[in-house]
Amino acid sequence: MQAATSTEKPKLAPDAFMAALAIRPALYSRLSDIVALVIGGVGTNRNINLAEEQVIEMTRSLGNEALTSYAQQVAATATAEAQSCREYENLGKKKSTSTLHSVK
Repeated sequence: MQAATSTEKPKLAPDAFMAALAIRPALYSRLSDIVALVIGGVGTNRNINLAEEQVIEMTRSLGNEALTSYAQQVAATATAEAQSCREYENLGKKKSTSTLHSVK
């Protein structure tokens, strides 16, 4: 595992990060589990390797859930927009009273 360098700046200020986690307790729990593994991963090589595998799996799972949630939100928004457009289009359509004549 590579540690962040001291020159990297976080995307969120610590207060903003904690505020975001405060309203998302499930995310707070998951991230605190990852941090606990990273901090507690010191020990024998076997323990370090196991901790690394667990962190990778936890991070992969968290990323998968985030992308799934994002995709569901996008799909819901797209569905709502499509239904809104259909309702709008249906408001202006005239009902045709003429019939088509077939060519013989």
